[in-house]
Amino acid sequence: MTQDRLIEERQTKIGTGIADNYDRSATDYEQAARHNATGARRLVASLPDADVDRILDIGCGTGFATLPAIRRYGASSVTGVDVSAAMLDRFKGQLDALGGVDYDLRAAAEDQTDLPAASFDLVLSSMTMHWLPDRGAAVARMAAALRPGGLIGILAPGVGHDREYVEIVKALDPPAPEPCWDGWGLAEVSTDDLAEYFAGAGLEVDDIWVEVRVRRVPLDVLMARMRTVGAHTWNSRLPADEVERQLARIEEAARARSGPRGFEYTFTKTFAVGRKPG
Repeated sequence: MTQDRLIEERQTKIGTGIADNYDRSATDYEQAARHNATGARRLVASLPDADVDRILDIGCGTGFATLPAIRRYGASSVTGVDVSAAMLDRFKGQLDALGGVDYDLRAAAEDQTDLPAASFDLVLSSMTMHWLPDRGAAVARMAAALRPGGLIGILAPGVGHDREYVEIVKALDPPAPEPCWDGWGLAEVSTDDLAEYFAGAGLEVDDIWVEVRVRRVPLDVLMARMRTVGAHTWNSRLPADEVERQLARIEEAARARSGPRGFEYTFTKTFAVGRKPG
């Protein structure tokens, strides 16, 4: 079975559960996923200087990428698409507090959103690619929404992200159910993947790169992150009591592997910056 087919099959298994899971974790997401926020800021800082007034954010969440882009470029119009209405509510509150920005926030899947062609100066997608069943088609739709000369910036999980965590889950005895660990490998997006998606969408690449950071965190911080963003693919595939049982086993294994500085793991992200010819 090809990687693309595996990804599509996983999305079918998850169904609408991902939206429900993000709705439940919306209040905890910003703290648990704060490293994703710093990655989004680095993505925005890596974009070229340009005139940007209209921004489209696919999988906008609570605005990790869009808010720094608004501040950098002085944009006055934002369209945000996300499957979680609760995440969009939090984003709306931050846009209202910022002021001076017209916004259109849509609770919908990326491939079920009707977007005007050639209308946006910048398209962002931060930590969303791994949820999309047809990533190449998604990038093509992003490109279609860009005006000629418009910019695109993508941040995605890289190859080997959370490797140490996945190792302890897969080493549990008796084995953990497949939903506890299969999502990590399927979520990986490589530099070659993004280069291929850009080429297929007719986009020019400015830069594609990988960022690898070693993180050491207290056990409670690790498990809070995994409960908030790491177990989404389990919750619609395993009974609630089984999810809790497996998380308890994982916590015990992570405690045994932790050192005096906490649990050490590899945090890998793939970045891509480009533009639509014009």
